[in-house]
Amino acid sequence: MKTTHIAPSDSAGGSLQEALRIAGRDDALLVFGDDLSCGPVASGDPVERATWWKKEYGWPGIEENIRSFWTRVDASEGKLVLWFGRHSARELAFRHAWAWRVVQRRYHAVDVTGLRIPVTWGNATDAVIESAQAVSTIPSTGLATLFDSERETSSDEEASYRRQWAKLMAEDAPFRIITPSGLISAPNDCFDHLLLAHSATDWRKVAYVVADVLGLNSEPYLQMSDGTLIGRVAALVDQGKLVADGNPYEIRECRIRLPKQ
Repeated sequence: MKTTHIAPSDSAGGSLQEALRIAGRDDALLVFGDDLSCGPVASGDPVERATWWKKEYGWPGIEENIRSFWTRVDASEGKLVLWFGRHSARELAFRHAWAWRVVQRRYHAVDVTGLRIPVTWGNATDAVIESAQAVSTIPSTGLATLFDSERETSSDEEASYRRQWAKLMAEDAPFRIITPSGLISAPNDCFDHLLLAHSATDWRKVAYVVADVLGLNSEPYLQMSDGTLIGRVAALVDQGKLVADGNPYEIRECRIRLPKQ
């Protein structure tokens, strides 16, 4: 039976799809499009998730994507291979939710965290990722070297992931972030100080501020996405902590600044 690979995000899915092509494999691929590191998770209801994304971040509903993903997982036959990295809040949150949801079935996993991975950048000479953080940050040439490295997960490992996800679901916090001890709940304003610190009293485009925050706060963990930060920019504008000259969601056009005293 055909092997089915599970990607924890759209960007990871795109890279894995290309990696399958590079490796000459005809394995199936399923991509999870939601980001469970933020928003409500207590009910696990796709309708609630889609409504929240639209309200808070202006993201069109993803209800059908979530439903279709789990339906296809349930219907899949053969070997399941879950890909993730423990240094990405999005990928680790999905790893927990997967363990919670997929209980009666054995599967394998590729945990890329800390791996030393050879990659090729276009026509450049080969390079090496010394310590991988997430599937989404590994080029397809590097992912192609990891096929057949998966291992079957243990019952103790799965139980641990389920217990922690049950706790996170009960807390139902606005965000879930990574600490040295694992994934924990975090408040709605947990990234606001970064956005304010990278803003100034002169005008800067939202895209510039968001890119600055992402680029300078990615070690040792990938805690947030650009979409998450854009939504928080909009919230800070509503609160009067930032001033905008347009719609903050139009990140390449809208400029923001700190209020002048």
